[in-house]
Amino acid sequence: LALVDDVLDIAAIEAGALPLHRTDVDLGALVGEVVDLLRPLADERDVRIDGSDAHGTVHADARRLRQVLINLVPNGERD
Repeated sequence: LALVDDVLDIAAIEAGALPLHRTDVDLGALVGEVVDLLRPLADERDVRIDGSDAHGTVHADARRLRQVLINLVPNGERD
C-alpha cells in the first residue's frame, strides 16, 4: 500500500498537484518511528541505525517527511 501511495505521490508531483499538510512535527518522535520501522532491515544488512540525537520540532508535512527519511536510510552507508 505504501508503494502505491508513493507512486501516486510521484504522479502528483509531476502534475504539480501534490498537496502539503504542514503542521508542527515532533522530530524525535518521527525519527524514532522511522528507526523502529527500518531496524529489521538495518539488522538484516548489519547496519547500525540510531536516531537518538533527533529532537525539536519542525514545521512540515509529517507524511512527506516520513517518506523522505524512509527513502534516505536504505541509501546510507555503513559507519
